[in-house]
Amino acid sequence: MFRSEYADVPPVELPIHDAVLGRAADFGDQPALIDGTDGTTLTYEQVDRFHRRLAAALAETGVRKGDVLALHSPNTIAFPTAFYAATRAGAAVTTVHPL
Repeated sequence: MFRSEYADVPPVELPIHDAVLGRAADFGDQPALIDGTDGTTLTYEQVDRFHRRLAAALAETGVRKGDVLALHSPNTIAFPTAFYAATRAGAAVTTVHPL
């Protein structure tokens, strides 16, 4: 077993979408995600709004707590939005990179 020379990081007792985006309103129009290939930028407010809308759409299609959603996506700025939407809808997410 390998141990880090740094102190342990305490676990967060929140769903991942709340831990990451719970204070999105505090950062509003500041960049949250920037695509390194073309410069497309999403602000914290946009990521928060988009993931909530997508979570509602997933819930409408029947995604519920306990479901597992396979997220088949390359590394893009859309990935975190889809990931947080799925977790907000209650699903666990498994990632499947297309390469």
